[in-house]
Amino acid sequence: MALTDRAGRWVVKQVGDLGRTVNEIAVELGCDWRTVNDAVLAYGEALLEADTERVGAVDALGLDETLFNRTGEWHVQQWCTSVVDVGGPGRTAKLIDIVEGRSAIKTLEWLDEQPEAWK
Repeated sequence: MALTDRAGRWVVKQVGDLGRTVNEIAVELGCDWRTVNDAVLAYGEALLEADTERVGAVDALGLDETLFNRTGEWHVQQWCTSVVDVGGPGRTAKLIDIVEGRSAIKTLEWLDEQPEAWK
């Protein structure tokens, strides 16, 4: 099942701007979690790519490794590296991106993919 264009844009606003969870929206719409999450990923990624000025100037970059551990019959550990702007005088810290894994190589590849003006 896929959402209509209008519903997809609404879902992204609910999750991105209003901070609602994907699960909360799925329950409200009476659809599967994956359906809502797919819309968030598709429409949200397009918005992020279009907004090239969203990051702005970064004085200091922070990296934080996080382990997601699934308990139960199948124990799965998955790492990610959060890339953050640590903020500065008059600026709050903000999440810039999340890189899959905790490899320095993947993080450096992410940095290499960023626009020269940003570096």
